[in-house]
Amino acid sequence: MGLFYIRGDEERAKEGPDVASITSDKDIEVVGTLARITRVNAAKGDSFILLVVGIRRIKVVRQVESQGPMMRVQIEEIKPKKSGNDQVIKAYSLEALNCLKEFTQYNSLNREQFQV
Repeated sequence: MGLFYIRGDEERAKEGPDVASITSDKDIEVVGTLARITRVNAAKGDSFILLVVGIRRIKVVRQVESQGPMMRVQIEEIKPKKSGNDQVIKAYSLEALNCLKEFTQYNSLNREQFQV
């Protein structure tokens, strides 16, 4: 599943996303995230809460079709750029993971949500 921010002004963003207002690829940002749905929970009314895991960054090439709130677009992967700071990034990532592991020890609900 591709996830993209909806384009719009600040006031519209405060009101929450209006999916019905999306009619073309011009209504969404060009760069988004390819994600995998890991959990779906029912919310109030006809709403759902999705827990997703980002896989990689993607870019919209062109719109293919649009049916109601669903839109099909052709995408391409944005290749990650290698930087000289790879060791620093790895160290920060490991430290963040260690903090999450420590955090989950205090509450079993947190442990289940993070599945660390």
